Amino acid sequence: MTGPGTRPDDAGSPGEQPKGEASAPHLLECMRALSNPLRLQLLQWLREPERYFILDGAIADPVKIGVCVSHIQAKVGLAQSTVSAYMAELQRVGLVRATRVGKWTHYKRDEERISEFVALLGEALRGSGQLAAGRHDLGL
Repeated sequence: MTGPGTRPDDAGSPGEQPKGEASAPHLLECMRALSNPLRLQLLQWLREPERYFILDGAIADPVKIGVCVSHIQAKVGLAQSTVSAYMAELQRVGLVRATRVGKWTHYKRDEERISEFVALLGEALRGSGQLAAGRHDLGL
């Protein structure tokens, strides 16, 4: 959902897992990203941005477009470069989408990808289904 002055910035990285193609390595990448307590907390807060962020001066709808990195930075109290690196990692594994509004980057959860991750994790924990990896691919 973009409007005037906005552009999706979700091309991802060259190694990003395409939608619909779940694999054990991608599952592990997501789990690594979420192993950082603050990244996990940020993903939780982004589920209800109007509840968890002070959005004074927001230039975009936090529900439709996402939360500006400056508002995220104000919430966590870390350097903007640190927050940007944390958000970039969540974007790299596909759990959030980034949209540029002017010079600012806004982040929003990718609910479809989060649902795929949760389903794949459930399959892996139940031992059902086939994950596209062997012991070597899992880093074991």
